[in-house]
Amino acid sequence: MYPAPNVTSVTSFLFYPNIVTGGWFWTMILAAIFIVLFIVGKIFTTERAFAVASFVTLLAAVILRAIDFIGDMPVFISVALAIFGMIALRVAGSKDF
Repeated sequence: MYPAPNVTSVTSFLFYPNIVTGGWFWTMILAAIFIVLFIVGKIFTTERAFAVASFVTLLAAVILRAIDFIGDMPVFISVALAIFGMIALRVAGSKDF
């Protein structure tokens, strides 16, 4: 049985799906943001699409961590993906870096 929602603010309203899903709701939202941005960005090169998707996901992860919606591990993974995206741009010789 799920706990009864105690909605006293917008933050508690947005945190309730995280309680119900065992902490996976906002982590999966981050994954969905990354996948959608990567697919949309494929009109450019793969390296650029990956770098943009990982950077935007990193920004979203930092905001969600500041609000305490996600833990530390998704932020660390987002940082690693953003670093890997920048390295991929550099190795590909892109002028975007």
